[in-house]
Amino acid sequence: MSDAQVVHNSSYGAGPYKIWSTLQLQGVDISFKEVEAIHADYWGPNLYGGVKRFQALLDREWRENKGWVLDALGCAIPVSERLKKDIINRSVQSGGHKILVLFLTKFLRPALIEAGIEFHWYIPDLHDETIYEVRQDQADQALSIHRAAVDSLNEWLGGVTKIKMEPKLIQHLGERKDD
Repeated sequence: MSDAQVVHNSSYGAGPYKIWSTLQLQGVDISFKEVEAIHADYWGPNLYGGVKRFQALLDREWRENKGWVLDALGCAIPVSERLKKDIINRSVQSGGHKILVLFLTKFLRPALIEAGIEFHWYIPDLHDETIYEVRQDQADQALSIHRAAVDSLNEWLGGVTKIKMEPKLIQHLGERKDD
């Protein structure tokens, strides 16, 4: 069974039937009862029950605000009734993207420039990551600066949960993700 499929579908509000149907189309031999049990465990108190509580808070905020919620940085995110089932992802991804842009512009870029690191954005904003190029002889220093910039971002955000952005040296794009 595809764990990623269950997680992805569940996080976008899919119920057991939708997940079971998707798995069936992929040729996964699993009963509907098994999927119901997996779905119940997934949203239970020992795994992601807190997410459901967060969704309930967002749903209440959405009703009180007549169609919008705040993201992690306090920016309003409009959510239509039709798309309300993925209100968590809309809020989280909006805030996460803004935090990445802040990281790049307020923390990482100025720190690299100040240290005299020669760098070039390759893909500065690729969904949840950034890719930039540095000279080989400056790579270790750039890694240290990147880590320090993440620490500065977390201090600036002042949150309970810390943002993780561990940099990785690669020689080509095929090395970019650990699959």
